[in-house]
Amino acid sequence: SSVSYLGVDTDFFKPLKTKKDIDILFVGSGEFTDGFDLLKDALKSVKHNINLETTIGKRRKYVDDKTLRDLYRRAKIVICAARDEPFGMIPLEAMAVGAVIIAVNEGGYRESIIDNTSGFLVERNDKKLARKIDWVLDNPKKAEEIGRNARQIIVVDWNWKKRAKELEIKIIDFLK
Repeated sequence: SSVSYLGVDTDFFKPLKTKKDIDILFVGSGEFTDGFDLLKDALKSVKHNINLETTIGKRRKYVDDKTLRDLYRRAKIVICAARDEPFGMIPLEAMAVGAVIIAVNEGGYRESIIDNTSGFLVERNDKKLARKIDWVLDNPKKAEEIGRNARQIIVVDWNWKKRAKELEIKIIDFLK
């Protein structure tokens, strides 16, 4: 078997000059597997007053792509803390709009996030997560650079057209 990675619609998920009025965005549910408990614990140690937005409670209702894209655009940081996440579209979509990702250094997040280049990977530890959140908020110029790097990497390596072509090649090779 071989892996065929998913991609992102980089024309839809793209940056806009939008006010970054959400310090932290958490997309997921309050379920244990989504890792919100890690973020809740980390926020106890964060030195900044945080404007937190989540999709918790909205999950039972469908959060459409436009709403999600607009949340990503408004976010300074998107936290990805799911347990045993096999891949993860959240970081790809958020990076496509230039948001800074802080993700646990587990599972599929390690396949799409280049630590300290297109986002940050941290151990599943609330104190380390809190320190990384504070660092990003204390270093807005570096955070903007990380967001720009992330967008460029998504446009080049994770766009739908490239991923569809790679899948097509794999299917053709399989059928030979």
